[in-house]
Amino acid sequence: MKRPANPESHISSILLLIAFVSVGAYAVYELREGTFSRAWDGSGHQAIARMFSESVFPDTYGWSYAYFGGMPFPNFYPPVFYWTVGLLAQVFAFETAFKLVIITPVVLLPVVVWFFIRSLTGGNRLAVWTGAIGSLFLLLDGRFIFALPAGLDFFSTVQIGLYTHPLGFVFLLLWYVSFQRIGESGWRFSVSTLLLALTVLSNFFAGTTAALLGTVIIVEDLVRWLIAARQNGKNPNEGSSNASIHRRRFLIRTLSAILALCLTLFWLVPMISEYSYFTTRPYVVETGKLLSSAWWVWFALAVFGFYVWYRNPTNAFVSFAISCLLLSIIAVFATFIAPDWFPLQSPRYLAMLNFFLVVPVGLALNKCFRWFARLLGEIKSESESLSLKRVKYSAGVGVVLLAILFLSSPGTRTSAGFAFIRQGEKPEIEQILAFAADNKDGRYLVEVIHPTKNAAYTDAAFDARAINAYLGSNGNETLSAVFHEASPHSLFALPVTNSLSDFPDSFGISSVLADDLDFHDQPIEKHLVRARFLGVKYFVIRTPQMKEKLSKSAEIGRKHDFGWWSVHELKGDSEANPTARVLENRPALVISDLTLKARYDDDLSYIRFVEEQFADGWFDVLLARSSETKIDRLESWEDFGAVIVNDYDYDDETLAFAKLKKIADTRLLILIQSEDRLFKEIGQRRDEFRNLDIVERPGRAESPRMLNSNHPTKHYEKSPIRALWKKLRQSLEARKFPVPSDPHRISAQKSRNRIDIDVECEKNVPVVISNTFHPGWNRTDGRMVYATTPFYQLSFANRPFELVYGRSSRDRVALWISLIALIGSVSLPFIMHRPET
Repeated sequence: MKRPANPESHISSILLLIAFVSVGAYAVYELREGTFSRAWDGSGHQAIARMFSESVFPDTYGWSYAYFGGMPFPNFYPPVFYWTVGLLAQVFAFETAFKLVIITPVVLLPVVVWFFIRSLTGGNRLAVWTGAIGSLFLLLDGRFIFALPAGLDFFSTVQIGLYTHPLGFVFLLLWYVSFQRIGESGWRFSVSTLLLALTVLSNFFAGTTAALLGTVIIVEDLVRWLIAARQNGKNPNEGSSNASIHRRRFLIRTLSAILALCLTLFWLVPMISEYSYFTTRPYVVETGKLLSSAWWVWFALAVFGFYVWYRNPTNAFVSFAISCLLLSIIAVFATFIAPDWFPLQSPRYLAMLNFFLVVPVGLALNKCFRWFARLLGEIKSESESLSLKRVKYSAGVGVVLLAILFLSSPGTRTSAGFAFIRQGEKPEIEQILAFAADNKDGRYLVEVIHPTKNAAYTDAAFDARAINAYLGSNGNETLSAVFHEASPHSLFALPVTNSLSDFPDSFGISSVLADDLDFHDQPIEKHLVRARFLGVKYFVIRTPQMKEKLSKSAEIGRKHDFGWWSVHELKGDSEANPTARVLENRPALVISDLTLKARYDDDLSYIRFVEEQFADGWFDVLLARSSETKIDRLESWEDFGAVIVNDYDYDDETLAFAKLKKIADTRLLILIQSEDRLFKEIGQRRDEFRNLDIVERPGRAESPRMLNSNHPTKHYEKSPIRALWKKLRQSLEARKFPVPSDPHRISAQKSRNRIDIDVECEKNVPVVISNTFHPGWNRTDGRMVYATTPFYQLSFANRPFELVYGRSSRDRVALWISLIALIGSVSLPFIMHRPET
């Protein structure tokens, strides 16, 4: 017998076609001819993806010398986006591969949303297609764009370049649907496990949201299992059956989550173990400034939809409602709940919540449509089945309202030319890159331009970020990049760049230098000294004001003009900033903690000491951080000219006292005042310490300020910590420990994940390598490597040695666990073949 036609099914099919055609056509239109990404963050993603595909792929762990004096990549960033680009680049041209990975998830998103609503509502077709149409507005309507780009609208993806969020979110929705029905067949188990792992490995925000959603579902399974087990006593037959079903769901979902976690360990373990070197802080936007009026209408519809759903719930209702509530709390109350170590960006979570709310919004619109059809007398009850013939007037009104919403939309608010640019479209960019290809004897500082001052500045601001990014991918080294969080050098490189720019850019970092008005207002000559110390030789400048400042400086030599842009060169030998050099004076060893996350303006740690030295511009005695913070276990202190103790940590007080006394016999020992018992003991027996200086510790402010601004806000010149630094400098300058001036030879050669230092002299000398310190770098001979001012690598040697960047033994174990988990997630379904009853 032939099955009757279903009008609602036809509508759903038409919706899928509309979604593909509208979103796909728009995406292809925006990206069709461009060669280079010019999006705000997009050029950085394309540049680093090219470097990854050419020098790291198929591995997922590597180092880039291109930005910030070197940074790990993609260690702190989920690797799937870049790995997929690298994989496709083996088949297609790189530009094609890159755009495919951008476009595909954007095109698929409305269709996946349709599938998502259908699964959670139990196939309510009217709710499915109304909710899916609503998702198109979230994606393409500028009225839903937040104050801070959130990654899940066309503007954020195409013009801002938050390319990885749509990919991660598509995986997240597909995983959620699969996870809800994971026990129905063995293959769902494999698919669900792999999708969860891909979500975590695609986008940080989608990954943390998946962890939240999965936890809620598993906890619900556990609660239902416990409740069913209790009912077993009242009704043994029914209770036992229900308890068995819920137990099986709980065990299968828990096993899937554990296997997915194991699949991600190859990335999670090195990322977590190195997280103390991830330079970040929460970025929170006030809720009142973040949300638009369109969002409040959307939210009101969702609240009503949850009520409708509550009256007739499906299996997914409880866990989904709780998850949405938790996401709302995270986004709205982010100011109060964001820990200082977590890079929380509330708009990113709010964007995902918006798309989750398409489910209750679809149910709300379904209810409203049925009410209206009943009001017009087209149906007699709200539960009556619908057809286009029966509800043609209600459907007509719906189409008119939809047309009004569509015609009144401001569009995506993307501007032509900001997404991608064609070869030859921006000749000045290509000319600068061509110049840089022939001049690689120093780093480049690219001016940051105010993005919203006027149209010309907006255009130049996008160009500046593109120039900066593509200098790196073309083999040069620049002082900054999009990836501020990846390198501790950003705490020093960004303030220097800002001081020589039209506009400050300190997004996502917590830096005293970036907050210091006095630092910013120092003479340009002092900023140039710091830039030279960071290895800069070339300044790529756009604004007339900064060009004039540089042209008046005696430190600037030749100038090269490229349209509105100019490249200014620092005077001096090309060997003035070598990869490795021997210090004139032995550095000072600082025993202090390391804090690269959100900090207060009166926190005293190693980074603050170095910030004060950097602001002073005095580098005669560099500050190195001791990797051993236990005083009684301190070794290799003989290589240093002084030891500074800020944190008093030890296991054996007697041994710690003896160690410090021995240091003071031949080296300068500086103790920062403390209430610690060891410090008091030394103070009472001060006469026993030959070379001892004690510096008073500044008191804590009554109301310390979190360092969370993106531009200078405060004067630090007269701060207590700056006064402390001046006393430290006096002590270090008065008792420098010169390195013997015996003839020595030194040179360095950088290659992929390796630096070869050729040094030859009679005694161990301090060698500074102008590459960012990171625990992944180790000497092949086992000798120590230290972080030193500003965050370079320091080691001691009198003969050649090699530095190698790679996985630790712990990281390699995690890699093997991931491989075993991959085999297990694929093979277990053949064992778990029995379907759930």
